[in-house]
Amino acid sequence: AGSEKLSISGLGASSKTKEPIKIAFDYFKANASRVTASAKILEHDYHIHVIKLNNGPSDSITIAAFVALCSGLLGKPVQRQLVLL
Repeated sequence: AGSEKLSISGLGASSKTKEPIKIAFDYFKANASRVTASAKILEHDYHIHVIKLNNGPSDSITIAAFVALCSGLLGKPVQRQLVLL
């Protein structure tokens, strides 16, 4: 529960990477009802933690951030879990 607040961690002072995430969040807020009709984005806080891989986070992670926000809103993982029998 929350009040539609976005927090970003794992980037330090890298505003070059924070800006695309903020753009993704704005797009997410404007279009969440197109993702799910029962979207209640105003009732949640959102937190994105970026993990450095290879050369570090890129400034072109807007789509990845949008997919992560949708995944959190729907409560569904981006990837299905593999179940071994």
